[in-house]
Amino acid sequence: MTWDPGLYGTLADPVHQSDIGQLLGSWGCAWKFAAFKRYEAEHGRRYEGDAARGPTLLGTAIHAVVARVLRAASHKVVLGWLPEDRALGRALDEEMETAAGGRPIRWPDGKRVLDELRRGVAMVLGALRLIATRCDGVGLVEAPFRVYVGDIVVEGTHDFVGTRRPEYGGGFLLWDWKSGVQRPRPATLHRGHQLALYSFALAEGVAYPDTAPTPQEMPAHFEPLPVYFWPAEIGIVHLRDFTPYEKSPRAKKVKSRDEAAFYGVEVGERVRPKVGDPRGPGLYLSQRRPEDVADMKASLAGAVAMVRSGLVPKSIGDACSTCPFEMECSSEGHGPTDAERVHLEAVLDALPDDLNDAAPAA
Repeated sequence: MTWDPGLYGTLADPVHQSDIGQLLGSWGCAWKFAAFKRYEAEHGRRYEGDAARGPTLLGTAIHAVVARVLRAASHKVVLGWLPEDRALGRALDEEMETAAGGRPIRWPDGKRVLDELRRGVAMVLGALRLIATRCDGVGLVEAPFRVYVGDIVVEGTHDFVGTRRPEYGGGFLLWDWKSGVQRPRPATLHRGHQLALYSFALAEGVAYPDTAPTPQEMPAHFEPLPVYFWPAEIGIVHLRDFTPYEKSPRAKKVKSRDEAAFYGVEVGERVRPKVGDPRGPGLYLSQRRPEDVADMKASLAGAVAMVRSGLVPKSIGDACSTCPFEMECSSEGHGPTDAERVHLEAVLDALPDDLNDAAPAA
């Protein structure tokens, strides 16, 4: 089966939220995106390397474990209850093995697995504490959504939606969990297309499309929200901030208002955290504008139109070193498919060893 780019963005081939980073992000590449889509169509599954990256799997596992805890005991979490570290460690290990799907898990040099799992536990606990501090109710957790952006069908997942405590202004909040090392950049936080999409999907879309949890999977105290709305608070939760300093850190310059409020200083001042202190506030609030959604719609429409045309340019840069299709791209964008390779090998095997001897006499 071959991929038909003309169907991209329809119900037959919806845009996924992760596509936005590949098509519009600073580290994205439309040609790489198309290569992934061709692979999926030909093999009937998403591309997976021979080994699974440990940091990526840990991020996936953290999302899954936070969801497991909230689905089982969201009413207790908002009251301040926390699961035991040992139970969270076992759950993270289970979720990583599930995500790996039998592939060996590869960690970067110098990374100790137990240390990384311990940091993962700290990230889960930090997320749960933040919910207890700021929320008085849980709405959506790892909830699939579908939304029409004009005539383009987009699907994705809401990480977390809850209700704010009155002292924080009330209303609904929308958070996106991030487990990477880099904190959100201001441009991504305040003007990024992904948060604009999540907000728009919450207001205009449908949660749990085709995959609504059964009553057995969703306890009575954890129900999908019956109405949709624009969130009063939108933020990125940088989970790495919840991992404590293990060595005496150097003084650092406070770069954002969220950090300034956390440390009780002004932006630009320097602070010197101590061993055991968290690395930052964790929650970084987005200052969205109504026109950000219009920008997202226009950018998405342009990207989808480009894909549907079949003309997808390469974005040559630093990200190429991690692309599984790097060699195809560096050989003018074409590498033989499995079927083409078999055919070429069969043709070569059929050729005589000495073509001069096989040539007809003049």
